[in-house]
Amino acid sequence: MKQLYQRERRPQRRIRLLALWHLRQGKTLTGVSEMVCVPYRVLQRWVAWYRHAGLSEVLRRVTGHQARGVEPYLTPTQQRALVARVERGDFKTVWEVVAWVKDRWGIAYSYKGLYSLMQRHDPKLNLCGLYSPPLAA
Repeated sequence: MKQLYQRERRPQRRIRLLALWHLRQGKTLTGVSEMVCVPYRVLQRWVAWYRHAGLSEVLRRVTGHQARGVEPYLTPTQQRALVARVERGDFKTVWEVVAWVKDRWGIAYSYKGLYSLMQRHDPKLNLCGLYSPPLAA
């Protein structure tokens, strides 16, 4: 499992492999879900797929695994500027990033779209603290 994790280059698959690797080492679901920044229920779903059909099923069910996706609205230069701001800690939520991109460049992103863009651009970004949507008023 560790070798598969180390060789995998796709971020979504990599997170799943890391989570399963830690679970196989005896760590708890709660601990692993916090470690990899994945909701507890999502991790439970991955474990159910793993138990039912094995690792290939868990990796097959990655969102958009067959599609190429849509070209980003931001240019590579804009993406680098955005990542630099995120790395500096200028934002507390993804919603703040969405608003900043809209104000700065006039480009409207959805929450998931912008989160996905940042992950694709730099999978090593620590977006765990930016993952939760804002509380309802």
